[in-house]
Amino acid sequence: MKLSAPTLLKQAAYTLLAGALVSIAGPARAGSGPWGAIAVATHGNGYGYSVNWPTRQGAEAAALSECRGSNSSCTIRYWFRDEYIAIVRSGSDYISWGWSPSYGGARARALDKCRQQASDPGDCHVELVKATGNP
Repeated sequence: MKLSAPTLLKQAAYTLLAGALVSIAGPARAGSGPWGAIAVATHGNGYGYSVNWPTRQGAEAAALSECRGSNSSCTIRYWFRDEYIAIVRSGSDYISWGWSPSYGGARARALDKCRQQASDPGDCHVELVKATGNP
């Protein structure tokens, strides 16, 4: 099938326009900053976190090490880049966490999770909010 000159010109114009839009929008935010991780005890209420590690493995090891200082049954629950994380506790029986590109979003997500699942939702309080890189 042979294409006419006007059809070829339209295709070329669409290709140029698409390329221009991609360059204006910039690359998708894939998280290129340092790493962080959250480790939570599977029994008890211990946790550990890390921020600003050059590798995911380093961030996970640091979070596990901090968690295991108070409890040996810890697992990585979340790893992240260019985000905020929040840790929320309710008494001695429940720990929740939340993440978001914004400080308020991470805090709200962790509090909402705690209020939905803790045995005493009125006791949910934010213990920390941290960020890696430039969220």
